[in-house]
Amino acid sequence: MEAHTVRFKQPIAELPNVIAHVRNMELVNPFKDIPENTKLVIKRGRVIDPFSNMDKVMDLSIWGGKILSVRESIEAARGDAIIDAEGLMVVPGLFDIHLHLYDLLTFHIPIMEEAVVHGVTTGLTPGAANSLRAPSFLGSELDRGSLMNMGVYLGALGVLGQNASDRELIAFMRGELDENVGLQKISRSRFTLKTAPLAVGIKDHAAHFILSEENMKRAATIAAESKLLFMSHTQCSSYAEEIVKWAEGRPVHLGHADATGTAGEKAYRAVLDLIRNNDHVTGELTTTLLRRSRGDRDGIVISEACRELSLSILKEGVINILVSDAPSHSVKGFGDVKDSVPAILDLIELGVFDPINAFAMMSTNPARLMSKVTGQEWWLKELGSLAEGSRADIAVINPLEREVVYTFVNGEMVAFEGRIIKKGYGAGGFVTRFGILPGMGVGEVTRIKRVQ
Repeated sequence: MEAHTVRFKQPIAELPNVIAHVRNMELVNPFKDIPENTKLVIKRGRVIDPFSNMDKVMDLSIWGGKILSVRESIEAARGDAIIDAEGLMVVPGLFDIHLHLYDLLTFHIPIMEEAVVHGVTTGLTPGAANSLRAPSFLGSELDRGSLMNMGVYLGALGVLGQNASDRELIAFMRGELDENVGLQKISRSRFTLKTAPLAVGIKDHAAHFILSEENMKRAATIAAESKLLFMSHTQCSSYAEEIVKWAEGRPVHLGHADATGTAGEKAYRAVLDLIRNNDHVTGELTTTLLRRSRGDRDGIVISEACRELSLSILKEGVINILVSDAPSHSVKGFGDVKDSVPAILDLIELGVFDPINAFAMMSTNPARLMSKVTGQEWWLKELGSLAEGSRADIAVINPLEREVVYTFVNGEMVAFEGRIIKKGYGAGGFVTRFGILPGMGVGEVTRIKRVQ
């Protein structure tokens, strides 16, 4: 072998031993003989877990789609993958209970892709006019491969417009209605009859239709007795007052309550008083309207007085849930998913919350609300938590750049520094109020018949 003069003195760092290459005319496969039961270890990250009241530099390991352990030091074994998260925040993946997915006229936008690159791992979509078909439509998309966990609300008119009594509709949503009755009074589609009860809530949308007082009461009643979240579009304070009045003590969740600030401080205070003075009323704020910009120029902007009112109401604890409302680059509503992590970091920097309580706004707190409304404990056991045994839905954040570096859904890396990991398609599941399904089955009907 010819000797080479050392020309360049600076040493070059060795690559990790994961690159396939050729040596002596033989293929070197770095993945050969690696044990199957390997884990992923995220080391030296600042783990912030509201569920466990933890804010500490720790190691975290993932195996089988679950959080395996969270310890001060986790020894990696042969074949384990390691991510060095020193200087980064490791938090529960964002649980966004008001994120429009595939129900807006945004055909050119990769909607769920926009969500996961900004740290969302679970999103519930409150369609403007969702019909009873919405769960089967969304489910078919999920069956083809989803990057995130997705659930859906039914539009109030889509529920109330059936040729069925309220008692029959309640029985239907509870899975207690005879199918023959459903075929005569609700839908001629068996897909609809099977999938509609998998919804997580009912959404009233005053910007698209205005419910009568009677239908306000009907929608709240059907939701409450079916254990569904009843969410109302909040922009007009007097409409919100009517919704709360005619719900007659049944749960009402006022979506993007801060959007009322577009009508001024007085209207916004009226909506906040509805939440403060009624135990059955909850609310949420949008992350974009919390930021120093007070909104988006292609959406809406509220006054500084209204923003200050939002900060004070968060400190008071009257509202403890944040949402994004819309994906980036979409037809604008009141928010943008790209603002969620920066808004949470703003709340920490402004001293409104410590990091644990700030990240709880889009993790533990919405999981607790859904658990209470649906009567299902699994929400808190599986979502919005980094506790051992919970779903490995994780966002790893660079606090200096105020950006999400990694997003994991059910243990699969789905996004890295603003880019989608295509192997992550299929990581997500369909969110029902009873649990998360790995698939709906709608997309498999024509190609697979399973032996039962």
